[in-house]
Amino acid sequence: MGPSVNTMVEELPQFKPRRRGMKIRYPLQMAKSILKQSLQALAFLHENGIAHGDFQLGNILFPLNDIDSTPEELLLQEEDVQARSISPPVQRLDGKQDKWAPQYLCVAQPLVPFTCHTEGFKVKLSDMGGAYFFTDPLTKLVTPLGLRAPELILNGAVNNTVDIWSFGCLLFELITGQPLFCIPCSEMEDDDHLLSPTAQLGALPNELFKH
Repeated sequence: MGPSVNTMVEELPQFKPRRRGMKIRYPLQMAKSILKQSLQALAFLHENGIAHGDFQLGNILFPLNDIDSTPEELLLQEEDVQARSISPPVQRLDGKQDKWAPQYLCVAQPLVPFTCHTEGFKVKLSDMGGAYFFTDPLTKLVTPLGLRAPELILNGAVNNTVDIWSFGCLLFELITGQPLFCIPCSEMEDDDHLLSPTAQLGALPNELFKH
């Protein structure tokens, strides 16, 4: 799999070179396609009784192109380039052996040139580490702070609707280029988060507070 929707936007050609004050966000048609494809992926999971549990832009990925469709010159690495991409053997400063340390380091090789972001592009939903069956929800989800549904904050009953809430937040973010809720990492994060949707959407249903 290639770069995520969260990072790919900065690699789009219209944003290079980067200029001061430039607003970085996906073109509208591209954002709508990402949202449609990711919603179809969610629908497939939900039809099979599975909630994703960690639906976020970092888990929506652009797939790599088929290697047969990639020009050979992009895949070819000359020996001197390959040699310069690998570091000398890694050693601890104190000289001791560390069996957990890597033997060498490699220069990062961006995957963007091997992905498609033009018309007809595809995205795929990844990372099922936080997924659960509707009938057996997890006791603690890993959803990012700004995408948490109110029932997660209030320790209420959890089902597939937490994915739908996250999708709604991401819909706003992809279209506007700004997160719907900006929640600081602080001791007051839960209170701040509950106040944010109330300010944006109005009073929350009373049923959310009955648990």
